[in-house]
Amino acid sequence: MRVLMAFLVLTGAASAEAATTWRDAASDVLRAAQAMPRSAVVRRATCAARVRVAVDGNGLITRYDIVKPCAEPILTRSTDDLFFKVGQLPPPPARRPTSIEIEVRWPPKG
Repeated sequence: MRVLMAFLVLTGAASAEAATTWRDAASDVLRAAQAMPRSAVVRRATCAARVRVAVDGNGLITRYDIVKPCAEPILTRSTDDLFFKVGQLPPPPARRPTSIEIEVRWPPKG
């Protein structure tokens, strides 16, 4: 019984770690595709938009909703354009459809 309990605890920890790693990989894909609009650079605009993203088992973005838009309309439009541009994220753990909430920072960091 102890072995089974230890296995279940380790499996749960491993899947939580895989989800965190996948979230980081998804954020990296988005960050690599970001391009700060020139007008936002000139105004020194900053923002941290929150986006809820649904993906299928292959990582294809099936839906996204901007939960917290930016105060600057140009950055909200750029966030919207970013998800059209990317279209697909890395496959989620166990290739199961899932949804996550991702923060998109303007200007991109990293």
